[in-house]
Amino acid sequence: MDFFPAFPHEYAQPAQPHPLLSWDVYAWQSARTHHLFRQEADVLRQWQERHQWQQKLPYSLLLQPGYALVLTDAALHICWVSRSFTTLTGYRSEEVIGQRPSLLQGPATDPTTRRYLRDRLQTGKSARATLLNYRKSGAPYWCRLRIMPLLTAEQQLTHFLAIEIEA
Repeated sequence: MDFFPAFPHEYAQPAQPHPLLSWDVYAWQSARTHHLFRQEADVLRQWQERHQWQQKLPYSLLLQPGYALVLTDAALHICWVSRSFTTLTGYRSEEVIGQRPSLLQGPATDPTTRRYLRDRLQTGKSARATLLNYRKSGAPYWCRLRIMPLLTAEQQLTHFLAIEIEA
């Protein structure tokens, strides 16, 4: 039995092969990236449902190229990181899960900014800062950081979501 349509010429190979065009590569990469971001957004939505956060965050907007996301529990232990985080820092997710984000800080990280962040988070408040962090390789980088507390409808703090972008 023939599984092909009645018009086999529709599937005939062209006489001359077509070159791979730049938009073909772009379209493929764009579709792949979009799929990965959608998967990560789904993971965050699952966390949201499991912990019943009242915030309905636009995860698809947060998961843009260059935006590294770090989800911690209320005690600031890392629960999940985005792929962009691994690209930015050089750490694999397995290396940082259970660790504290302070593992990214080092000798030249401003102690005043660290204290400000610690004080804001200990009281369950959001925070914004520009901070000198360090990659796994030891190379320093500046990052702009926004940290949001994630609360249940009863206003119970369960997690923090940090959004980082290299400055």
